[in-house]
Amino acid sequence: MANTTIKDNWDKMLIEGNRNEIEFMELVRPYFEDIKHYEDGKQKEADLEIPSLNLRLEVKRDEKSEQTGNFAIEYLCKDKRSGILVTTSHYWIISTKLHHYIFRTKALYTYLVDNKKLWRKVIGGDDNNSKMLLVPRGFVVNQEFCLDLGKNGDNIRQIPYFIV
Repeated sequence: MANTTIKDNWDKMLIEGNRNEIEFMELVRPYFEDIKHYEDGKQKEADLEIPSLNLRLEVKRDEKSEQTGNFAIEYLCKDKRSGILVTTSHYWIISTKLHHYIFRTKALYTYLVDNKKLWRKVIGGDDNNSKMLLVPRGFVVNQEFCLDLGKNGDNIRQIPYFIV
């Protein structure tokens, strides 16, 4: 497979990312009527916001994780802190083809810092500009700081108890 560049993929990835964010937003809207979406992809604080709760949510796509069994969590891009290191979002959502894994961001970060033997550092992304943690999915999705929300609505009733 040939390497891809940011220039080649930016528009397509922005559209797919927005679609994924909207899909999640519409799934949880019955519980958070005021949820809103930042469509431009340039909002650094969050992809979604729930103003009534003063909460921000970051939504990431990782469809490869269903084949690899690992999540890729970015922490550097072009040698600048990014992703999990700079987010101010309260919730970090990793979406796959079948699931939205919702993490309490601070708890996920602390868990990763405290369990360095569970993951490894890799380089990837367009132009190989990103440095990521490759985290075995099974080690984080079974933690109390994660809710596995099926895209078909499985566990949807847990949303108002988990996102608070």
